[in-house]
This record gives sequence, structure tokens and C-alpha cells, in this order.
Amino acid sequence: MQSDDALDRVVRPYETPVRQFRRLDAEIRTATAQRDAQRVGLKAKALGEAVGGQSDFHDVL
Repeated sequence: MQSDDALDRVVRPYETPVRQFRRLDAEIRTATAQRDAQRVGLKAKALGEAVGGQSDFHDVL
């Protein structure tokens, strides 16, 4: 039953192929943006720890 639910999310019978493509493209872009934002957050956290936890790392440079 779960596979049917997953399939319904991908293929919606009432959607035209163009609308389906646009919807899937938007979902992929959103997931990619969320992943990239998480990576940036992790890099900023690591940089903050490397600098010593100061609020503005430009003061150290």
C-alpha cells in the first residue's frame, strides 16, 4: 500500500506531462536548496568553532 502512495505522489492522473514535470522539478529544486542550506550551516558552524566561537570571525582575520 505504501508503494501505491509513493506512486501517487509521482504520477497524478489529472496532471498533464508538463505540469507533472514542473512539479517534480520544483520538488527537486526545493530538496536541493534545503540540502545546500544545511551544508552552509554546517560549514559556518565549523568555521565558528575553528575561530574560537567568536560572534564575528572578521575580527580575527
